Amino acid sequence: MTGLSSLEVLGLARGASKRAIKRAYYRLSMVHHPDRYHGAAAKAEAQRKFVAVQSAYNRLMMNDDQTSTQHRQQRGQQQQQQQRHRQHHEQPQPEHQQQPKRWLTNGQLMGAIWCLWACGIVVQWRRAQRAEEIVGASLQRTDAIASAYLSKARQGAMEKGFERQLDLLKKQIK
Repeated sequence: MTGLSSLEVLGLARGASKRAIKRAYYRLSMVHHPDRYHGAAAKAEAQRKFVAVQSAYNRLMMNDDQTSTQHRQQRGQQQQQQQRHRQHHEQPQPEHQQQPKRWLTNGQLMGAIWCLWACGIVVQWRRAQRAEEIVGASLQRTDAIASAYLSKARQGAMEKGFERQLDLLKKQIK
């Protein structure tokens, strides 16, 4: 690609904008990048074209001193802004600018969680206790009913002379 102007290497017309130059550079650098080719001859040709595209881009983008100066100034301004930003965030904040304290610290939060957990355990224990009371009362009623039927069965057996059945009932009770 010797003997061609920088614009011709990038495939652009005279008066192309910087944006068009960048687009052409990125497109051609992807097309002619040596890592995309296999084989020594193809890689060598791609490397030669890739270097030509890079040098054309560099000549077009950095040829005048004003552009270079502007670039350095912008870079310096960015560095100054970053430095001020770092300094601002590294300095301790005055009392009136400090963040308000949270109403619960981590320890207090854990204490509240433990209290809620304990309350849940107490509630479950009370429910179990109430269930036992209900079941106990139910069992007492069942026992009363069963003993009433049993006493009636004994009386009936004694009236009819079923002593043998009465003996069996006594054995079952024991």
